[in-house]
Amino acid sequence: MLNNKALALRQMGDLAGAIAVWSDLADLDGPLDFTEKVKGQLEAAQEQLVEQQREQSGAVLTALHGLLDQAKRSALHLPVRGADADDLDLQTLILKEAIAARNDQQAQLSLDLLETAIEHGFDSCWMLNNKALALRQMGDLAGAIAVWSDLANLDELSGFTEKVKGQLEATQELLAGQQREQAGAVLTVLHGLLDQAKRSALHLPVRDADTEGLNLQTLILKEAISARNDQQAQLSLDLLETAIEHGFDSLWLVHNKALALREMGDLAGAITVWSDLANLDGLPEFTEKVKGQLEATQELLAGQQREQAGAVLTALHGLLDQAKRSALHLPIRDADTEGLNLQTLILKEAIAARNDQQLQLSLDLLETAIEHGFDSLWLVHNKALALRQMGDLAGAIAVWSDLANLDGLPEFTEKVKGQLEATQELLAGQQREQAGAVLTALHGLLDQAKRSALHLPIRDADTEGLNLQTLILKEAIAARNDQQLQLSLDLLETAIEHGFDSLWLVHNKALALRQMGDLAGAIAVWSDLADLDGLPEFTEKVKGQLEATQELLAGQQREQAGAVLTALHGLLDQAKRSALHLPVRDADTEGLNLQTLILKEAIAARNDQQLQLSLDLLETAIEHGFDSLWLVHNKALALRQMGDLAGAIAVWSDLADLDGLPEFTEQVNEQLQATQELLAEQPRRQAGAVLIALHVRLDQAKRSALHLPVRDADTEDLDLVKLILKEAFEARRDGQAQLSIDLLEIAIEHNFDSLWLFHYKALALRDLSKFDAALRIWTDLSVHRIKGFSEQVQRCLDEVKHHRVLANAADAERSGNLELAINVLVQALVDYPDNEMLNAALAGYMRKRRSGDVEESDAFQTAQYSDQLDINSAFLMEIQRKLKLSDSGD
Repeated sequence: MLNNKALALRQMGDLAGAIAVWSDLADLDGPLDFTEKVKGQLEAAQEQLVEQQREQSGAVLTALHGLLDQAKRSALHLPVRGADADDLDLQTLILKEAIAARNDQQAQLSLDLLETAIEHGFDSCWMLNNKALALRQMGDLAGAIAVWSDLANLDELSGFTEKVKGQLEATQELLAGQQREQAGAVLTVLHGLLDQAKRSALHLPVRDADTEGLNLQTLILKEAISARNDQQAQLSLDLLETAIEHGFDSLWLVHNKALALREMGDLAGAITVWSDLANLDGLPEFTEKVKGQLEATQELLAGQQREQAGAVLTALHGLLDQAKRSALHLPIRDADTEGLNLQTLILKEAIAARNDQQLQLSLDLLETAIEHGFDSLWLVHNKALALRQMGDLAGAIAVWSDLANLDGLPEFTEKVKGQLEATQELLAGQQREQAGAVLTALHGLLDQAKRSALHLPIRDADTEGLNLQTLILKEAIAARNDQQLQLSLDLLETAIEHGFDSLWLVHNKALALRQMGDLAGAIAVWSDLADLDGLPEFTEKVKGQLEATQELLAGQQREQAGAVLTALHGLLDQAKRSALHLPVRDADTEGLNLQTLILKEAIAARNDQQLQLSLDLLETAIEHGFDSLWLVHNKALALRQMGDLAGAIAVWSDLADLDGLPEFTEQVNEQLQATQELLAEQPRRQAGAVLIALHVRLDQAKRSALHLPVRDADTEDLDLVKLILKEAFEARRDGQAQLSIDLLEIAIEHNFDSLWLFHYKALALRDLSKFDAALRIWTDLSVHRIKGFSEQVQRCLDEVKHHRVLANAADAERSGNLELAINVLVQALVDYPDNEMLNAALAGYMRKRRSGDVEESDAFQTAQYSDQLDINSAFLMEIQRKLKLSDSGD
């Protein structure tokens, strides 16, 4: 029986066990044949064991030297790799090597050496004792205690176990102290989490409680479960993770972490946790429960993934439709994706789009997939490729920098690092160009402001090694300190536009805006900066400026409210209307939504057909800095109701392009479209109305139209203004100047605004000797500079001035004031000495004055000389008079 036991042990590989049995049998007295057979087996097994130990020594030395090489450490006690270890106490040498490593503070190496030796069959208790010492030195007190607890129970090694028990007790005391500290630390953090969540502890003891005798792990678990049951899943997760981070290692903590993750919707996270727990041995009830949760969650995730696939396909096909592109790799929207590697198909689709230069589409496809929970690193890598191809090198570098730090994916990270380095070189070149471009732009601004650079390098300077962002900042601050606020702002905005992204540039932009009086602009900038994380000193400074500026703005708004109320009440008083919604002039508007009240007041005025008042109220509010889009929208409504369709369209066109306000812009677009249709119809209605009015006037004059189409004619392809001008011209040429004026005024009243209409009206007024009226029109028209038109206007303007002088002189002469008539002409001749009509008229009046209303008796030649002498004399007297006036003025 014993011989067969030894045979079985040898066959199982336990040569030492078999040798022990056969050694006992070989010493027994008994049949010679049996003992001889036993001794033969014993010798063979001993030889086998020696050979096995040689192989074991070679293998363990190779492994141990590998560990030393990784740690870049030479062996102090171990023989070389292929050494003959037959006569060596290899176990002792290994032990010495491990102790030396531990003494040199290489506790992990010491532990690795010992565990490697144990794995290779070296089973000295001193190996285990030193393993425990290494664990304790590494801070794993519980691990060390577990090892020493096993060793302390060994029999027949009283000296060894006594030493072990001493280490065990000391380490248990250390662990107890550590656990007390751990309990205090974890309670502080857990109560901090509860305070943040504004929740009182239901199970945890107070922060500085004595936890001796308490099962703190169980209390933490109960607290986390209570939070989860109260729908505070994130708090529950935070409590559990905090406990785990502080060394609490109950599997129930981990299990409840998975429950919290599932309740938060992170099914994949929960599955990962439960998958690890499901593989544990020796806990059948626990693992059975875990496996039940795992299977249920896997089914949930499978359903979620089906929904996710449907949702992502819908979104991706939407992007392709917008780009007017058909899917090359994606299945159709509602396809069954079971068995498909959808992530790979999405990747192929995005790559195809990028290869076809549809970079934005490629990026959108990838980001949409990532947003829908697809997490392949190749999606992220291709996102970086798309960003780089779009010119966003910094964005691509940021993505690849994250990927380059991943562990366990050598081929992938090597490829990523290659792209990263190439892109960093590209960016460095781009930054050199950027520096040159920004310096050119900044120096251009300084030149415009006639200011020399105080901090910036020259235009084409080599900026390698310079902190250009800091120099730009200093230049902008210097400009602001010198009260050149607009220049300071322009310098900062130019730098930002060229890709310089220091938060201090943005902060100083806000300072410039505030100093320029744009408090709202400064507040908007600082509000964005105040929300940044991870920059406590910077955001504290920003918040201080923000609060101070908000107080300034509040004061400004109080003044603004008083000013606008005064102006609005002034408009209402002019319109003899009482305010229906506005507070009184000097009302305290704190707590009032004044913008809304102004809007209501303007709408009420519009509803009462006081359109101009409504428009004035709205424009006054806008001029006083009230910037609600509804004010502008209602301004357009007032303009439309007043008939100014083009004005309303201009206002709504600006509003229709705003982003991020879908409901508002939808309403605006409806009004815009309706008004554009009205405006398109307006010329047809205008043409019909003006033709009716023109034909009525022609009928009154009993005259047929020579150029105008009939009343209800289709004027789509006609130049109606030109036809009206021709009709008015014919009427004037036929001596019907008043009819000509009436036709032209009808066209003007119907909003025909050609300058030729006014010119022809002035011609007709001139024909009626209404020189003053004609003069006013031509004076207004003379400000225009239009080739062909301006020359005619100027000629007519000069002529009508002369006609008016002649008419005024004639009126004076008819009223018996010949001297006044002569004086009027003389004054005109000072400005127009070569005008023949004025000279002839003046000569006639001079002759009349000489003859005293009697026919001139002088010969014709003598009369001419007399006329000229009189004219020259009068001319000289007028010049002398003007010179005297000029001298007295000086």
